Amino acid sequence: MALSLLHYASAQSLQSIELVHVNDKTQEVRYNFDSKVALPKHFITGKVVVIDFAKTRFKAVDKNRQINNNLIKSINNQVGAGKVRSSINLVSPATDYSVTSTDTSIIISLSSKNSQLNQSPAWKDDLSGNNQDGGNADVIDFRRTSKSSALITIQLPSEDVRVQASEGNRKLNIKLNGHSWASGEEKRLDVTDFGTTVKQVEVINSKGSAQVNIATQGSYEYSAYQTGSKYTIEIKPKRDSTKESSVSGIKTEGFKGELLSLNFQDIEVRAVLQIIADFTGLNIVVSDSVSSRVTVRLIDVPWDQALNVVLKTKGLGMRQEGQVIYVAPHAELIASEDQEKLVSEIVQINYAKATDVAAVLLDGKKGGTGAGTASAGLSHRGTVSVDGRTNNLIIQDVSGQIKTIKELIEILDQPIRQVMIEAKVIVTTDDYARDLGVRWGGSGIGRIREDGTGNFAVGGSESTLDSFIDKPYTKPLGGLINMPAGNPTTSLAFAILRKNFHLDLELSAMQESGRGEVLASPRVLTADRQAAYIKSGTSIPFYQNDGDGNTTANWKDVVLSLEVTPQITPDNKIILDLTVTKDDLTTSSSADIAIATNELKTQAIVADGETIVLGGVYSESVREVISKVPLLGDIPIVGNLFRKKLNSTTKVELLVFVTPHIQSTTTNVNR
Repeated sequence: MALSLLHYASAQSLQSIELVHVNDKTQEVRYNFDSKVALPKHFITGKVVVIDFAKTRFKAVDKNRQINNNLIKSINNQVGAGKVRSSINLVSPATDYSVTSTDTSIIISLSSKNSQLNQSPAWKDDLSGNNQDGGNADVIDFRRTSKSSALITIQLPSEDVRVQASEGNRKLNIKLNGHSWASGEEKRLDVTDFGTTVKQVEVINSKGSAQVNIATQGSYEYSAYQTGSKYTIEIKPKRDSTKESSVSGIKTEGFKGELLSLNFQDIEVRAVLQIIADFTGLNIVVSDSVSSRVTVRLIDVPWDQALNVVLKTKGLGMRQEGQVIYVAPHAELIASEDQEKLVSEIVQINYAKATDVAAVLLDGKKGGTGAGTASAGLSHRGTVSVDGRTNNLIIQDVSGQIKTIKELIEILDQPIRQVMIEAKVIVTTDDYARDLGVRWGGSGIGRIREDGTGNFAVGGSESTLDSFIDKPYTKPLGGLINMPAGNPTTSLAFAILRKNFHLDLELSAMQESGRGEVLASPRVLTADRQAAYIKSGTSIPFYQNDGDGNTTANWKDVVLSLEVTPQITPDNKIILDLTVTKDDLTTSSSADIAIATNELKTQAIVADGETIVLGGVYSESVREVISKVPLLGDIPIVGNLFRKKLNSTTKVELLVFVTPHIQSTTTNVNR
């Protein structure tokens, strides 16, 4: 950390950039620093002179300047990786340049190789002559675009006029060197009502030169270009660099490169790729068939997005292997891919089924878009085979595509999360003459502060809570939910208890104590979205006679079963599909054995460790008992005095408690 701070503190700072007009053949670009500076690295490619300032901070007013004179179109500066790259875009490649230095300045001298330079002509006589009232409405035109940008068009007297643009304090100055506005052409336009970043446009003569001064308000960015004898400036509000690119409209989502700015008109694609290569440190190899040119303006976009935009614009594709990127037209990449040697590789699938992964790769092959794009599956020449015995994939494809396929398999071949299902199946009974009150309740710590203790308790009765909770509670709150079984054949109990709640089930009888019996308390581990099935019971034989008098025994299961299918959501909750089935033996009207089935199906969303409670499945048994004195009890009418008839009905309710727990998984797999 100390070394990096020392390095940053010792870096030189670029303070300003000046353009000096020496004569019609020679111009200078001066880079002024705050300390002594050494000669930088520099080179020329096409119509671009590139200067790299190492260990440099950027303090200049503007990163991008439109010049548009007879030698220079614009100057663009990119900042990144502790250096500043300045690109001087030339009008013609027939330009010589030299680099010299003073104590605190670097001077780039530019001169045309052509001895016959077009001299800047004077104003055309007929331009002002066409205006009868002394003013020329065609000199300046202001419009507001649909994107709230200001579009200013200046009518030049000739396409050979040299235009110089510079920025000041909330002002953009356009200067026409060596020329003056004609009489009556000077004017001032108040454009505040247009609702743009421009509030005033002033057409004046200053120091013997024609100027257009544009007063701005707020942060802005601008671009300028010349078409024939028209010079156009577009000024728009400065956007957030994290938002979409203002040119392509392509969102930066998915692009992670360092921010880069490119602002070139009619530049060779090779030169743009060279700039990106130098900026990123990657090696870019360009096919000989790439000879197109491009006009691009991308401000503060990720470099990988800028590369993607340039390639898409010119119908190019790329293939990356390590630190080398090969760029060529799509057709050429496909042709080279057809000639590339196929390699085979065996990939072990650890958790998924190899057949399922192979199906995904084959689908990706069908949906592939050709060379230059990283298809999610096989290339058009690739094949995949499955070894079911070892759960391996045998992949044959070009080496670059196999790397992409293995990255995809790393994502797909993950262990499925598992859920531990804890269940309790309880049967409660009560006599016919009494109602069974089932009171749901719970106790927790720290949920409600009562008398300052932080403890509370809720439930069916205080006596039950006293015996259940090992921590004192300050005040009984009564039954949170109290569902007496007044009409049990039509009720359905349903509740979800939080994971930090202690379940309290109280069975009360008004005359005699009812009893609860735990029929089963199973635990089963199952994978996400896989059904877990638990059943307990017996098989009952049913005898059937065929036409020949033979008896055949058929067996029927009479069981208590629970089927649970968990689904883990992204926020670690669990969707439970529950089916509870309870079979009971009964007797039909023909005295044959019959099976009565009660089934409950539901779906609920619970958090990890919460308990879902299901109830309301009832069965009923009727019993008649007669006690009598022998002989005397059989006498009609009088015998009633010597016998006792007792009718009793027993109701049984099935309660199911299900608690899911998400199991943590760890993976440590080497492929």
